[in-house]
Amino acid sequence: MAVVGMRRFWLGKAMPAVLAAALCVWCVPASALADVGEGAALADAVLANPVDNALEDGELPADASAALADGTVIESTEDLGGEFGSDAVAERSSDLSVAQGGDPVAAPEPLSAAPGEVSAGEASLSASLSADERAASVVASGGAFALASSVSFPTWSEAGGQDDIVWYAASRRADGSWAAEVPVSAHRSAGAYAVHAYATVAGAQAFAGEASFEVSAPRAEVSVGAVDDASGTFEVVVSGVSSPSGVASVQVPAWSDAGGQDDVVWHAASRQADGTYRAVVSAADHGCGDGAYMAHVYVTGGNGVMACVGGVSASLELRDYVAVTGAQGSGSRTVWVKNPAGGASSVQVPTWSEAGGQDDIVWYQAA
Repeated sequence: MAVVGMRRFWLGKAMPAVLAAALCVWCVPASALADVGEGAALADAVLANPVDNALEDGELPADASAALADGTVIESTEDLGGEFGSDAVAERSSDLSVAQGGDPVAAPEPLSAAPGEVSAGEASLSASLSADERAASVVASGGAFALASSVSFPTWSEAGGQDDIVWYAASRRADGSWAAEVPVSAHRSAGAYAVHAYATVAGAQAFAGEASFEVSAPRAEVSVGAVDDASGTFEVVVSGVSSPSGVASVQVPAWSDAGGQDDVVWHAASRQADGTYRAVVSAADHGCGDGAYMAHVYVTGGNGVMACVGGVSASLELRDYVAVTGAQGSGSRTVWVKNPAGGASSVQVPTWSEAGGQDDIVWYQAA
């Protein structure tokens, strides 16, 4: 028997029953040709007279459409035409040839769709920061996410690298998308944040996308208020405080310039009626020294983000200065006397308890 050249095709659209029947009479599976063996004439007859084998009255066997869906072997598609022309037919395999008396060449099985080729749409990953900048909403949908059994969103602030990375487990929503909330307070950094997505499909976890969002830092203006050399104090004024998440606190670390920050003290600023924040820096908290003092201001937002919004310096020239330092309960106090008016050759500090008047007065010699 002569070699019969055939090609395997896949029909991309459903066909009318009559057309399916017409095509089916051209179908000669490779196994049938192999079984015929020496009776090649029978196969030739079938191929030469396809119309004689057609059913009357346009009837179609119940299994004919199944045969098409299972991968019909047809010799030509030239007569399909119309809506079943070349656009509707896709080639599925290479040429299949059967030699006389030989074994049939097995046709490839129909290809199954890979996960990314399923009708799940394009993968989408977004990260949206709330108006008050307290949390970001991360949503993933389509593509690999539609096929996933679980999705995670590792998130970190770019400041400091991944030292604050947190893996957030996403929850699947009714529409098939995955979502998780990222609280900014868990990271407490201003600036850009990176969000990666990992989807678990068929038991394997793989990177599936990335997104980002940005958190603003609190802002404010800093200035020096009243300076009082006699009391050894100066005010730090913080105005125009701005933070989308609100203001949790305003702190003022201050220190004397002599010796660096070895005497740094953090002062809490309090909110005033005019909306400003003020803190009083006292020389008594810093060794009662003269000279320059430095102060920085840190504002912490309601989302936990702290930012240094500025700094100031002030100079104190202590005159007729008297201060008492020492912690209550420590059992002692230190009295400081600096630059008394008119000068002095000696300084004494008489001290007594108020209970019982001056019956316990003691004169202490200052050195």
